[in-house]
Amino acid sequence: MCMFKATSPLLLLLLALGFAARPAAAQLAVGETPAAVTVQDLAGEPFELASVVGKKPTLVQFWATWCTICKALEPKIRAELERYGDDLEVLVVAVGVAQTLPQVKAHVARMPAAGTMVWDAEGALVRAFDAPETGVLIMLDADGKVVGSGAGAQQDVAALVAKGMGGRR
Repeated sequence: MCMFKATSPLLLLLLALGFAARPAAAQLAVGETPAAVTVQDLAGEPFELASVVGKKPTLVQFWATWCTICKALEPKIRAELERYGDDLEVLVVAVGVAQTLPQVKAHVARMPAAGTMVWDAEGALVRAFDAPETGVLIMLDADGKVVGSGAGAQQDVAALVAKGMGGRR
């Protein structure tokens, strides 16, 4: 996993941005709704979480250019987007850890994101979802409530998304 080790020189930065040395199970619990926060899109414009949450089922991915798990999850996420089309929202949260907005933009220009990408420079979404690492996926139903989450490259993205889609596969 892309867990952050206590010996990492990034530890203080990670803690300041809301990451912590804790197990992946620390995400919001099933039935909870994330706090309404505002981050920015890749153009630097404000992006309100409320503009997508509670509108339709939403898969939230905590992502970084350097995350190998995120790269492994991408084809699985794209398959779910193809399966559900406009009935599914995918929100890709580019965390502000060991990457800059220009680096993220350059990466996305070469390899477009599998969904709507936002820049979480201050860790607001990390804190709102209590996401302990990159490669974390959190599925919200159409009411904006958590129905499941996972971490790691081997997680069953189809089953996670199906929970948010009311079991429809």
